Amino acid sequence: MSTSTALIPSGIPGLDDVLRGGLRPGHLYFIEGSPGTGKTTFGLQFLLEGVRRGERCLLITLAESPAEVGVIADSHGWSIEGLELRDLVSADEIHSTALFDLSEIALDDRVQAALAEMDGLKPQRLVLDTLAALRVYSDQSSNFRRHIELFRSKAVELGTTLLVTDEASGPVERHPRSLAWGIIRMEQRLNDYGTGRRWLWLPKLRGQPYVGGFHDLRIETGGLSVFPRLEPDRPSAPARDGLISSGSEPLDALLGGGLERGTSVGIIGPPGCGKSTLVSSFAMAAAERGERVALYAFDESLTTFRKRALSQGLAIDSALDSDLLTLRQIDPGQVAPGELARELAGEVDCHKTQIISTSAPSMWPSATSSWQRWATSCATRSRRS
Repeated sequence: MSTSTALIPSGIPGLDDVLRGGLRPGHLYFIEGSPGTGKTTFGLQFLLEGVRRGERCLLITLAESPAEVGVIADSHGWSIEGLELRDLVSADEIHSTALFDLSEIALDDRVQAALAEMDGLKPQRLVLDTLAALRVYSDQSSNFRRHIELFRSKAVELGTTLLVTDEASGPVERHPRSLAWGIIRMEQRLNDYGTGRRWLWLPKLRGQPYVGGFHDLRIETGGLSVFPRLEPDRPSAPARDGLISSGSEPLDALLGGGLERGTSVGIIGPPGCGKSTLVSSFAMAAAERGERVALYAFDESLTTFRKRALSQGLAIDSALDSDLLTLRQIDPGQVAPGELARELAGEVDCHKTQIISTSAPSMWPSATSSWQRWATSCATRSRRS
């Protein structure tokens, strides 16, 4: 049995931030979600991270054939070389009349076969995909739970970090969740606008702090990425005191000298009243002072924004060439709110950006409002310290 308390990386960008370090080795975790949420991809990504680190890693599949697993890996550009793969349901069994003669004996056979694989390889990482394929062999919840206890005991004995994928549906008594050290739930929903949105959250995690709430999730070529929810109490550098000039003396006088640093300001008005022009003035004045600025456009194209700025005599091209100004086009139908909020925070943390402007439409305010609450909280706390 492993006595190490060091957390191991999941291999999924952003997830270890949610977990405050990673997964605890030698324990059982459930990865739950409806079909299509990315459970198998999650498991593969976790295992391939272990392969990269020189660990013994095993995938036991009960629903998909090795060929299907290979297709999933190929779609992400992954090589599964070095990953041990076991298929406990052969093609002959899937298409045989055994489907009409299910029994507890069949369940026990498959569980014992999986345990034998664990004993033989002694993997440091193991993914069992999927628990739903075992559940159909049992009519007794108590007996089914006993078999899952065998997996957990073996994982503890060998020091194996065991991830078991499962469907997040069905009667509660058919889900032995109490046996898990942690549960990661993956969900997806189709919105009225844009593509479907995915996220994950942790219903349960023992023995370590974690970031609660919902975290946006993206699946694309290369695997899963998680965008942890911003926390207002996260550490931050001290905020600079002083006022930000707009570059216009009359406007600065109207504002009492300018805008206070470390605050969020809302510019409200009907179309054509000059909101974007006002933002551009603050941005160009900051760039002239040698400060970094990031402008995010939603409804207006970057080409239109640039042409309008040039027509007003603003030196936008020189600011772009000096890398003091960043322009970013945002499609709210493609970019999740949590993804944008993380990008905005990264502008502050990594690039030391002094001014960020977003023109988020009223249909999609959650990302900017989340970031504004975080930024204001950090600035206020820094000034108090």
